[in-house]
Amino acid sequence: MIEDTPEPIEIKNGMKELMINMMKLTNEKWDWQSLAVWGGNKLPRYLWTDQGWKNELTKKGWNWQGFLSMLSKQTHEMIRWANDELEWKDFLKIIKADLVSNIISRIYTKL
Repeated sequence: MIEDTPEPIEIKNGMKELMINMMKLTNEKWDWQSLAVWGGNKLPRYLWTDQGWKNELTKKGWNWQGFLSMLSKQTHEMIRWANDELEWKDFLKIIKADLVSNIISRIYTKL
């Protein structure tokens, strides 16, 4: 499931464009990169809904809120991916490691 997930280039490009535009619009030291990668929950929704991760993960006790919480701990990795500093396959390995971790699962699932 996870390994076969295609890289969402349109989402990535949208994140990059949003980062550039936000940087131009503000002089303040906002965490605009985090805002850009989380804008509209596009990447989480792509994984959970569009790629069908929901089907397998709900069987293991995950729900949308737990998935978002777990993924929020990887915001820095999302930023690295959006900035072409981390390959998609490596980003997926990081997420998969969290999803299969017994400790992480106990924290974020409803089991």
